[in-house]
Amino acid sequence: MAKMNFYTQNGWAGSNYDSKLQTKDIAAKVRAFAKKNFHEFKFSVTSRWSMYTDSLYIVLKSGLCVPFVEETRSAQRGYIRTMSSVKEWRDEITPKVFAALDGVTSYASSYRYDDSDGMQDYYDTNFFLKIEIADDYKVIEPKAKKQTTKKQEEPETVETSNSVEGLEIVDYSEKAIAVFGETKVIKDQLKELGGKFNPALRHGEGKRAGRIPGKL
Repeated sequence: MAKMNFYTQNGWAGSNYDSKLQTKDIAAKVRAFAKKNFHEFKFSVTSRWSMYTDSLYIVLKSGLCVPFVEETRSAQRGYIRTMSSVKEWRDEITPKVFAALDGVTSYASSYRYDDSDGMQDYYDTNFFLKIEIADDYKVIEPKAKKQTTKKQEEPETVETSNSVEGLEIVDYSEKAIAVFGETKVIKDQLKELGGKFNPALRHGEGKRAGRIPGKL
């Protein structure tokens, strides 16, 4: 940044001042800063042309906590409108809201320069800063975190008794069972358990078609 020559004794320029930046560009940077650093609050940041120079409007619209300290003038009035800084309102704004509003407006001021002298009605600045806590400010309840519980899938089992109508279930070996009879009605379930059809399973003293669901 090139060094500025100020006309007044108290002229100053912020650390981020850049003569190439328009006010709308600065507004975009301030919006991004507020969203990143104070995401629990909602800010409106806009630029407007006024009679003498641009103005940057920073309006706090909502947040997770109340904005004003109880029984203060601001709490009774329901809003705050000021310029350049909110530090004079520190005692009337709740701590979290003050930190957010002061942080965002201080960042915006870092893009300003001001070489004005009000005593001489001389004004020279790239933009005026106007700060507000909206009269329709909304306190937003924090979203409850959804608790998701995964249901444990219970493995399907095949009854190991003769209670299933039309089916005969027997212990085929030490590690397997066999199902004989009308297995078509449960073939899908048996397939999921690894069941395979066999036309000549050992059954009693002979052989019979059936399915072995798998190892136990």
